[in-house]
Amino acid sequence: MLKEIRHSKILQLIKDNKTISTKKIAKELKSPEVTIRKDLAYLEKLGKINRIHGGASIIEKSMISELTMQEKKVKNIELKKKIAKNALSLIKKNDYIFLDSGSTTLEISELILKHIDFQMTVFTNSIEILSKLSLKNNIDLYVIGNHLRKKTGAFVFSDYDDDITEKMILSKSFIGANAFDSNFAYTPTSEEAKIKNKMIEISQTPILIADSTKTNTISLWKISEIQKFKMIITDEKTELIKELEEDGLKIII
Repeated sequence: MLKEIRHSKILQLIKDNKTISTKKIAKELKSPEVTIRKDLAYLEKLGKINRIHGGASIIEKSMISELTMQEKKVKNIELKKKIAKNALSLIKKNDYIFLDSGSTTLEISELILKHIDFQMTVFTNSIEILSKLSLKNNIDLYVIGNHLRKKTGAFVFSDYDDDITEKMILSKSFIGANAFDSNFAYTPTSEEAKIKNKMIEISQTPILIADSTKTNTISLWKISEIQKFKMIITDEKTELIKELEEDGLKIII
C-alpha cells in the first residue's frame, strides 16, 4: 500500500474511533506495527493526531468564545501589527474595500490613517474604524449595518437591512475570524457571521486576516468555506497554513 494512501486510511480510522491502538490499525490495514508506529509519528509531527501509549487519538479542536473589543486589542498585538502591515501593501488607489470589525482590522485602519494619502473608499461595520478614518479627507467612508453590538463595537444587519449590499461590488474585503480550520472560518455570533459572509460574496478579492493562534480551532457560527477566500494573511506558516497553500490558497506572511 502506498504511504499516502495508508496515511489517509489511518486518519480515517482515528476519526471514526476517536482513540485506536497501533495493533488495531496494523490489523485493519494489514501492515506491520513498526510501519504504523512510524506513520503515527509522522502524522503527529504534522499536527493531525495525538499519539498516546499504544496508539493514537483524534485532536479535539478547542471552541473559541467571544471577547470584547478591549480584550481583543491587547491579545497577540505584535502578530496583528505584522498582519496589518502586509494587508496595507495590498490596498491601491481608488480601491473600494471593506474593513471588518475587529482588532486586526483596527490596526489596518491605523496604518491607513498614517500612510495612505490617495483616494479610496472604505466600507466598515466597526464604530472604532468609522471614527478613526473620519479624520481622512481622501477617504469616502460608509457604514454597513444598522444595529450596533456594544460588546464588540460592530454594526450588524437587522432583518430588513441586508439588501442594501445587493448592488455593490468591492475591490477587496478584509475579514477577521475568531477561528478557522481546513474547511471553514468561524465567529461566535450569527449576526457577525451574516455580515462577514455577505462582504465575502460581493468582493472581488475576499481576504481572511487571522493570526496563527486561531488555526485549527472552531467557534459557534460558520462565516464561509475557507476556499471562498482568495488569500489568507497570517503571521506563521503552521501545518494548516501549509496544507491550505498546497490546496491552492494564496498565503501572505
